[in-house]
Amino acid sequence: MRTAPSAIRLAVLTLLLVAADGDDQVAAGLAPDEFFLERVRPVLVDQCWRCHGARKQRNGLRLDSREAMMRGGHTADVVPGHPETSRLIDAIGYEDGDLQMPPDAKLSNAEIAAITAWVRLGMPWPASSAAGMAGRPDGVPDKAVRPADR
Repeated sequence: MRTAPSAIRLAVLTLLLVAADGDDQVAAGLAPDEFFLERVRPVLVDQCWRCHGARKQRNGLRLDSREAMMRGGHTADVVPGHPETSRLIDAIGYEDGDLQMPPDAKLSNAEIAAITAWVRLGMPWPASSAAGMAGRPDGVPDKAVRPADR
């Protein structure tokens, strides 16, 4: 009887390691803040902020701060650490026929994987990411500011 709980624990641990390994492959060698700045923020700036930023919030959804993302909107929400229950992940993966974002063209598989991994990592959003928005009245930079660009 003692082997059954051990086998269950081993199976659960294996599943957790496999799920984490996928995120490790996407985040390969980057600290969480760097991962956000290099892989996630550019996608948000280029693909999302035009309709879900400081000037416009379609369906009440704002994606230009972690706090705003966690509040969600009328049709999408995001749950840090749980991409499987985040409607935002369903929307960018075109999993929901009624909610597909961005509406004009699906993000690349690499972009979807990066945002999914970022949500699974708990949505790290460093305070320094706001630096790229300074000086613009609308808060939206022309291009994403990456650490190497500073």
